[in-house]
Amino acid sequence: MVKIAEIEAALGRIKTTIHRTPILTNSTVDSLAGRQLFFKAENLQKTGSFKARGALNAVSKLGDEISAVCCDSSGNHGQALSWAAKSVGKTCHVAVPKGAPMVKVAAIENYGGLVHFCEPNDAGREAKRNELVEKYGAKMIHPSQDFDVIVGQGTIGLELIEQFEEQPLDAIIIPVGGGGLISGIATALRASWPEVKIIAAEPVEVDDCAVSMEKGDLVVTEKNDTVCDGVRTNVGKNTWPMIKELVDEVITVDDISVAKAWKLIMERMKTVAEPTGALALAVALSRSFNESYPRDQFPRVGVILCGGNLDLSVVPQMLKLADC
Repeated sequence: MVKIAEIEAALGRIKTTIHRTPILTNSTVDSLAGRQLFFKAENLQKTGSFKARGALNAVSKLGDEISAVCCDSSGNHGQALSWAAKSVGKTCHVAVPKGAPMVKVAAIENYGGLVHFCEPNDAGREAKRNELVEKYGAKMIHPSQDFDVIVGQGTIGLELIEQFEEQPLDAIIIPVGGGGLISGIATALRASWPEVKIIAAEPVEVDDCAVSMEKGDLVVTEKNDTVCDGVRTNVGKNTWPMIKELVDEVITVDDISVAKAWKLIMERMKTVAEPTGALALAVALSRSFNESYPRDQFPRVGVILCGGNLDLSVVPQMLKLADC
């Protein structure tokens, strides 16, 4: 389990480098939701996602004897770790699956990462990652199961507590994939807001967290296709105990609901979100959430807008889904 003191130390370690992201509101979205929604805009974070926090905390704790880090990623973690490593004078090697969008490959390289292509499956990613560890003496930084990464993501929770010092939130909705983000934030919030309802947002196409919560034990499910590629992974053994203890409920939504929420963010809030970034809003607007958390009892709800690294090639698909 992560401790609040570790999260506080992480914030002290990274706060001069990362952004203290703002809270966004929108009257049109509030009207549709029937309550006040407060968006923690991690899409405006360094490298375009919350991942920068955990990556920077992890590499900042490494000693001088470790000169390189590595990961396997075709998305936000690869970009964040490349940026973080460069920030502290270390080299980052990223195993990228063949066929990954070139815009994402270019972003990793622009942040200083060294790209090494691998086969586009779990075995291929693991083999290349192990090769990078062996060949370059690189320290593997997992995107969600590394405890220093989880601690870094928890700094979002500390910022929320400061930003809502006068009146805490009634509930907060947080996307869940591997579980690092929600585990860190939930740990921070429970220390100051023991009564806040913490809801995990998950695509119905990859619902392992919901299934695990229902069964009371960690369950691995198939990684089906979803527009929310940022959470197309299973909760891990390090994050599951924290989720089980700290999270009140997991609510799933389909890709059409996510696309409609994404279009709303883009058109009405005038801010860029990747599909996964709209996942929490999709839950906030869902029937399941509104039945479980009535508007009159939970009038102030936080929504984690987790990332803004939009691949423009997916826009036609998102618009088509949103019009369904």
